[in-house]
Amino acid sequence: MYTLREWSVVFTHETEDVYKPPEAYSRSVAGKVYDNPKFQDGTEVVTSRIHKVQGRIVITRSGSVYELVGDPSNGYLEFLKDIGRPYDSDNPIQFIKRKNNHVRR
Repeated sequence: MYTLREWSVVFTHETEDVYKPPEAYSRSVAGKVYDNPKFQDGTEVVTSRIHKVQGRIVITRSGSVYELVGDPSNGYLEFLKDIGRPYDSDNPIQFIKRKNNHVRR
């Protein structure tokens, strides 16, 4: 398991489709990674798409497992405030559930 500090959720896309709506973008985690032999500690990375979240543990599409340590970036906290979502330190990544179940919470 790798560690991410000063993290945030970012929206990414796997294609360059300029007509793709923002809500269809994949969600990844960005932050400073530690304990990963591929990177020097403190290197800023963007993970592959989030596959599953269990509390502060994030499993990505590629199978990597990250623990979110400490508080998220100030930018992510501001984003949550702007969209009216409270920050839950025990379950910091939550997806909004829609009626058609395309996005989970």
